[in-house]
Amino acid sequence: MILSTFPILPKDSISHILAFILLFLSSLEPTYAADHLILGDWVLNESLSDNVKKKLKGQFRRTLPASKFNRPISGGRDGRTPADEAHEGYWKTLNEGKERKAAKDIKRVGTAYPLITAKILNITQDKKDYIFLYDQLLPREIKPSASGRIYSAKGEELVEDSLGHTLSYWKESTLILETTNTMGGTYLEEIRLQSANELRYIIKLDLRLLQEPITISRTFNRQQ
Repeated sequence: MILSTFPILPKDSISHILAFILLFLSSLEPTYAADHLILGDWVLNESLSDNVKKKLKGQFRRTLPASKFNRPISGGRDGRTPADEAHEGYWKTLNEGKERKAAKDIKRVGTAYPLITAKILNITQDKKDYIFLYDQLLPREIKPSASGRIYSAKGEELVEDSLGHTLSYWKESTLILETTNTMGGTYLEEIRLQSANELRYIIKLDLRLLQEPITISRTFNRQQ
């Protein structure tokens, strides 16, 4: 006769243990879900998004303050990639239209322009990296850090492209993107699911050409 060494627990204790396990698993669910469900094709819901022109009206400086930030964080990359050519083509196309008065031109925000104006956002995944595609024109590679908001001496966690240098990481169920452009301005982007078919994209601009930091909230719906 073989006696089991597994302890026999009262029913109440088993219920408490199961409840604890379910509570622990549910705490992991938001990050896991956001990690996978942000992928897809998203279309801007203008009625639930800030009006960019109104947010920026009267916010541009006439003269820029002096700044010591006049160079990238690290040296440029060697060689050109297809992504580099796509970025160059995007900015060339953007600048081909008629120039409007500088004070009223949203393009004065520089490389933040696609972040605050794109009406179509495609998010795909390549292994652990993410590819953001703005208006089917501008690709952007994101490499979320597995260690959170940590900078290394080599700066290998930074992604360099025409927008600047970007550090990305998950904070609970929100994907955070911190970008420093070549002139010292910063973009802080927060991307998270509001529901299975609604994506909230918040961009905080802290630029020398703005009188004060500006936050622009955008809502995208999943394309069916």
